[in-house]
Amino acid sequence: MAVANQAAAGWSFFIVQASVCILGGGFGGLYTALRLESLVWPDDKKPQVLLVDQSDKFVFKPMLYELLSGEVDPWEIAPAFKELLKTRLVLALGAAAKLDAVPGSAEFAYPFITLADAILKLLERKHFGKDSSPISVAIVGCGYSGVELAATISERLQEHGIVQAINVQTSICPSAPSGNRESALKVLSSRNTKLYLGYYELNFCGF
Repeated sequence: MAVANQAAAGWSFFIVQASVCILGGGFGGLYTALRLESLVWPDDKKPQVLLVDQSDKFVFKPMLYELLSGEVDPWEIAPAFKELLKTRLVLALGAAAKLDAVPGSAEFAYPFITLADAILKLLERKHFGKDSSPISVAIVGCGYSGVELAATISERLQEHGIVQAINVQTSICPSAPSGNRESALKVLSSRNTKLYLGYYELNFCGF
């Protein structure tokens, strides 16, 4: 309680029913709003909070992989939520896929960061394995997202496709604890994912 009171005291300029505008309804923006609501304010004068985002839904991105594999429905990871009502500004606009980092990516590569990206892959997976030749998928980047995506697609394709995971660093998930990296390597190995570590993608020409 003392910590909360000290935090609220630091916002002393919110004296008479101030209002806060938060731009960005991702994890940063949403948890900022929830944190402001949880603080203890002098005389119980909580600020009005307005949360603004370009999307009409909050997307729980860690579960986009389950959407890709068909384990959950879109509404389970992107439920509708109401915007909160505004004079202070918090910027938490999130990140976007950089398709200009590797020449050819904008023409041939698919980003995987938004709900729309996941739904597109959900539709495309219906065609997995229907051609006589195996599908070849290259995933550039072996951080948490790249590793989970590689594992999910490998599990989906099985013998009908080949998944290659490429990383400029010589290990996967370099910021993860060693035990987590070892577990991830075992999963990728069990699903026959081909790892190319220490490689830099100079350009991409499509398949």
